[in-house]
Amino acid sequence: MVSDQGEKQDFQEVFTFASDQHGKSYILLTALEEDAEILAFAFADTESWQEQEADLFEIESEEEWQMVEDVMTTILNGENL
Repeated sequence: MVSDQGEKQDFQEVFTFASDQHGKSYILLTALEEDAEILAFAFADTESWQEQEADLFEIESEEEWQMVEDVMTTILNGENL
């Protein structure tokens, strides 16, 4: 991933999921460094997105953020979806 400042940083995918309610797919990423936080983005959901540089989009609404945080909490706590 390339930052707004043009710096390249490598990330590891934590989890991806789709939300029918919001009509989007989401990806949770973490930097490849110790104690890195988990970042969440919406992404362009195409059949070959993993084979290409996918476009990531900021999550826009509070309702959307709450849904992503709920999924992330469920995953990190090892609960079944």
